Amino acid sequence: MTVVMAVQPSDRGALPALNSVLQSIESVRNYPALYLLLLSFAASGLLVSAAQGAMARSATLPSVLALAAACFALFYGSNAAGLLLMDEATGAPPRSPAEALRDALRIGHRLLLVVGAVLVAVALLVAAVVGLLLLTRVPALGPS
Repeated sequence: MTVVMAVQPSDRGALPALNSVLQSIESVRNYPALYLLLLSFAASGLLVSAAQGAMARSATLPSVLALAAACFALFYGSNAAGLLLMDEATGAPPRSPAEALRDALRIGHRLLLVVGAVLVAVALLVAAVVGLLLLTRVPALGPS
């Protein structure tokens, strides 16, 4: 006796929404998201050029601060544009660009925490493999 299960894909969720965003030709016409993305690119470009000017004057601290501000503007601006696109893809009521930027500033740091946790896990895995190689002293690999 066999049991056959039919799995029906859900109409709601992250993967169908992402698929809708990637396949949507209408995403190019989402002017608030495009506006936010271009604004964040322009702001980060200006900040990078300010950092280059500071480095030309041998001002290290202002250069580092300008580069950090450029990364901040690019990350949170593109995150806000992504929120606007996901609103369109899921059929949620659209937010204003200011609301999307505020929400990105409120929840965007979670992505950075996840990336940090993944990098720590990979570093621990690499350390464990290197430790095992050092313990076993395989002739071809050895301590290297």
